[in-house]
Amino acid sequence: MNTLTQLIGTRIRIARKNKNLSQHDLGKLTNLDQGYISRLENGTSEGTPTQLYEIAKAINISIVDLIDEPGTARSRNIKRTTSAEQIIADDKSPSGLKDLATDKNLAAVISITDTEWHTLSSIDLPCPINKDAYVQLLIAIRAAVASGNIPEAV
Repeated sequence: MNTLTQLIGTRIRIARKNKNLSQHDLGKLTNLDQGYISRLENGTSEGTPTQLYEIAKAINISIVDLIDEPGTARSRNIKRTTSAEQIIADDKSPSGLKDLATDKNLAAVISITDTEWHTLSSIDLPCPINKDAYVQLLIAIRAAVASGNIPEAV
């Protein structure tokens, strides 16, 4: 299984759910079988460029956002968002950040936005930190944004 294939599948699943579509609904919109949509979302099948384009169109995201590889020049130069679900699904996410993402009650209480999830996931730390340290880091980022020391958390 290819990591990019899994990432594309995760992006399809998240965007589909954000549109309140079932796999069956997405299949009808794209003339693809529900089972095939499931395999795409699970990263066990790769879609053709035409299929991915039709899926992106149906879930109202750009094809570039669907297939853009992390770390490319484009992904570094635009505001990106990441959801808790993406962090949980990503095997490379730090364990402390995954712990925070899986603690739905805490995440809801402190109202972590997708942009903040992205910011936390993009920080390259010199050593692993735990869930509480990520909360402290988030508080520091919010304080810096509120004080105007940084324009926004991206």
